[in-house]
Amino acid sequence: MITQIQILVGATYRCLRVFVADVMEMKNRPSSHLLIQGVILISTAIADVAIITAAHLRGYEPSWLLAIRDLLALALVIAGFVVLIARFRYRGNLIIYTCVVLLFSIGLIAQFRLFSDPEYTARGDQRAAARLAKAHAVRARAIQEGYDQAKLAYVFGKTETEELSRIKKTALDQTTLSEVTVSGRTFIPLLSLAGLLVAFGLIRREDVLLWIQRHSLLIALATLAPLMLIIVVFTRGGKFLGGMTPWEPAKVLFLFSLSGILVDSYRVLRKTQWGLPPLRFFFPLVITAAFGLVPFFILGDFGQLLVFGIVYTLLYLVAVKRPGQVLPGLAILVLVFMLISAVGGIPDRVKYRYHLWEHTWQPPLENAEWWAPYLERLRATYGQSGSNLSNEDAWFDQGSQLIQAIFGISHGKVAGTGLGLGLPETVPVSDSDFIYAAIAEELGMIGGLSLLLCVLLLGGAGLREAIQAPDMYTKLLAAGVTAFLVFQAFVNMAGVLKLTPMTGITLPFVSHGGWSLLTSLTMVGILMGISHRNAVQSIRMSQS
Repeated sequence: MITQIQILVGATYRCLRVFVADVMEMKNRPSSHLLIQGVILISTAIADVAIITAAHLRGYEPSWLLAIRDLLALALVIAGFVVLIARFRYRGNLIIYTCVVLLFSIGLIAQFRLFSDPEYTARGDQRAAARLAKAHAVRARAIQEGYDQAKLAYVFGKTETEELSRIKKTALDQTTLSEVTVSGRTFIPLLSLAGLLVAFGLIRREDVLLWIQRHSLLIALATLAPLMLIIVVFTRGGKFLGGMTPWEPAKVLFLFSLSGILVDSYRVLRKTQWGLPPLRFFFPLVITAAFGLVPFFILGDFGQLLVFGIVYTLLYLVAVKRPGQVLPGLAILVLVFMLISAVGGIPDRVKYRYHLWEHTWQPPLENAEWWAPYLERLRATYGQSGSNLSNEDAWFDQGSQLIQAIFGISHGKVAGTGLGLGLPETVPVSDSDFIYAAIAEELGMIGGLSLLLCVLLLGGAGLREAIQAPDMYTKLLAAGVTAFLVFQAFVNMAGVLKLTPMTGITLPFVSHGGWSLLTSLTMVGILMGISHRNAVQSIRMSQS
């Protein structure tokens, strides 16, 4: 028996070695990746059909135009892969692009599932009406399929009831071709793909990289400072321009600036006194970092503050290779934020999210300083009837997003409820920062872990390119891009799973959001440009 187990373990080990070797070998085999992306496209089409089929059972009719639009968007992204290989002669790691295609397809499926449901797209009192219309449609369909003419006449006194005549038009999606054509969701993937190709085309050029590196501080002053000023003055809750988040492009500028300044002084920064580097070299670094941190602190957007802070720390570690320097820097940073908090106070939104995370099922005191404004606004929203709104009902109304998400994930269990058969439409704005809950409900723990594995695979590929980069500047850029994408995904998923307070940041490539997708794909273009440079240099070295 022991011998048989040893043989089985040995065979399994050899199979895994062969599989890993094949995966590593196929990283630069375009035909294999194109085949995988084709399978992803076909799987997305099958998923859309499953959602439409499930919608019939749920009492509404999704628009085929939206499904076709999403499939064309995914096909266009795959066509971008062909352009990179055929036109730009891309020689880098292809796993990066394939992971992005998979994440983007998951996002398209989840968004089609949500936006095709009339209950989800309805607002206010219309949501209850949409839910009732779906129930009427299900009842009418059951009558139509289960009652013959004689039974209809016996039960209703006639063979055609009002509900039966309504079934043909109840909850139908009346989206027209012109509406789909001019929709922002049609143009955003196009612009994002263009951003990827432009970023790749620029970063692969040595002269462009040198120019960006030499003008790092100028880029910070000329672009980051005005952008952050606009964000602080003209935004509310970190959003404007129709609810979009224009600070997303600051991530790319932040990377360019901070990486360039680190390259200029990282050798000197390694020399410390009392654990601190020379201030005349450290000061420009602090100023650049402040452009990416202080505005989000003022806005109370601690999600972006956390992501930017993690990336800043990682880049500094990669540059100076002195972990001990991080501790004094973090201590100074904490003291500065404590001072700012003491002067300006911690924003009410941060206190609200912390209480929701720590005491989800325990409403705060009605007269709590941070909760009272929320309670007053909520009661005013309901008008005269709102005066009778209890503190408990108001709290669970405000916390319904996280609570419904937790119930949905629990409902999904291991295999999920099935596409279109869950209730993610009950989670407010689940197409954005709570889209992971919708995926985990209908695809289960298997779907949620698969998405996490894809993010880890993307992070591993990015880390590999950062390690292989021949110079410090591209090394920092690759590490920064990877950190932004991976840590933002982790922070989003951790918030949905209630491992950390909810931050409101999106899941890269998956969540609905114009600036987020544009910035994420632009970052992928930067990473692929660095990967291409690494591969070309490796080929030249092997030939010399």
